[in-house]
Amino acid sequence: MNFTSDDIDNTIDPFKDQNQPHANSTQQDVNNNQQIDENNTEENVGIQQNSGDKQQSMNVKPSKTGENSEMERNSLVSKLILTLKDSYSKNTAVRMYRFDVFTNLISYKRRKYVNIERNHTEFERLAKHLAVTYPQCLVLSFPSGTTKSSVIHHENDGVIRDLVQSWMNWVTSHPILQKDYELRKFVEAPFIFNPAIVSFNGEKARAEIEYENFSESKLGFFTGWSGKRKVKSSPIVDSDPKGSNGQNKNKNSGKQKLEVATIDQRFELAGIEFEQLSEPLLKARDATLKLAQQHVAFVRATSDLATQFIALGHLESNVKGTLGNSMIKLGKVQKNVSDTIASIAIFEGTFPTFYLETLSRNNTDIQRSLVNRKNVFKDYDDSKQVLEKKKQAITVLRSSSTIIPKTFRSNRQGLIFQMLKSWALEQVRLERQVLEEYKTSLKYTQILVSGKATADKNSKAISTSK
Repeated sequence: MNFTSDDIDNTIDPFKDQNQPHANSTQQDVNNNQQIDENNTEENVGIQQNSGDKQQSMNVKPSKTGENSEMERNSLVSKLILTLKDSYSKNTAVRMYRFDVFTNLISYKRRKYVNIERNHTEFERLAKHLAVTYPQCLVLSFPSGTTKSSVIHHENDGVIRDLVQSWMNWVTSHPILQKDYELRKFVEAPFIFNPAIVSFNGEKARAEIEYENFSESKLGFFTGWSGKRKVKSSPIVDSDPKGSNGQNKNKNSGKQKLEVATIDQRFELAGIEFEQLSEPLLKARDATLKLAQQHVAFVRATSDLATQFIALGHLESNVKGTLGNSMIKLGKVQKNVSDTIASIAIFEGTFPTFYLETLSRNNTDIQRSLVNRKNVFKDYDDSKQVLEKKKQAITVLRSSSTIIPKTFRSNRQGLIFQMLKSWALEQVRLERQVLEEYKTSLKYTQILVSGKATADKNSKAISTSK
């Protein structure tokens, strides 16, 4: 059950003076408060002061109890905090991250871990494991640790640290993801992190297939969605319920909402809208990166031009006139312009490109989550259909399981007679087949005997004739 702010009891205001009894007070405390209120008259000022002191002391105790209960509640809340301390690159291919961990989860061996180092590949493995293991949760992709920009690298390091810390906060604040067993191994294991691959009969899980489809897709956003029905865009609700002619538009909007009433249509509508919103993000990132690279080339050309102006100004300074000084000043101005354009190129090559790429990845993650949730609903519908079929089979079995003794005995005798008859017929057929084999062999034997006798007669006749 989900609780909201409307479920909280707001009848007791700790900052408001009221005579209502506290939730933790007893009947004796209520009677004492009533007695104190009766004695608080203008004639007995001393009694009024004493009763006020008693009431104040009684009001302090519940607040202390409330603070303790709140501290107990906070101690029961599961906490896992990952704080990124440093990020650096040993070479151009691998980026390392150093972070600290604080937790109160009982599954961890310690409460604090300091200076844990993991590389970018290990973080990507963890992100893939969480996305495949928990398809019902929204797991964001790990931010990119490299850049195609040729601007200053320390600016990129700051942006990468911010994005990595945001990803850590997303994972550790999730009530399901923070209790993952591989995440604990990611923190505690002293060796290289390589999560176990879960497979069913040697086949990949559906969530892993969807993850690879979205991560390796080059055809654009939301390629994993294959909706056959054309769904219209969500209706735009007008702030004025009546049109210019004074007619009510809520009827038409209600008809349009009924067209996307089913769960499948809502998911397909969300996919189409995400595709329309996410399509220009990568194009904007590439355009911004190209603009930054052009600015870098322009900075080089302007710097060379400034150097040539200054050198030419020094040559002209030997000649009488102010042309040399003017050219030196113009070269310095060009130098300042190149520095300004270099700062613009740094900004364009770091913040917009990284954030646009992160937004595009996050949108892809949301689309993958929608596909996974659609598969969950599909499995749920299939399970309901299978359950209904099993219920029908059980009903048929129960209705046909009544056994009548006479009918059962007659059927049993008929089955036994039929079984013996079929066995006897099979035996007779086998005996006939054996008899036919005997006849055939006897016939061939007679032929051989008659042929041998004829041969002997012929041999005797030949011998007598000689």
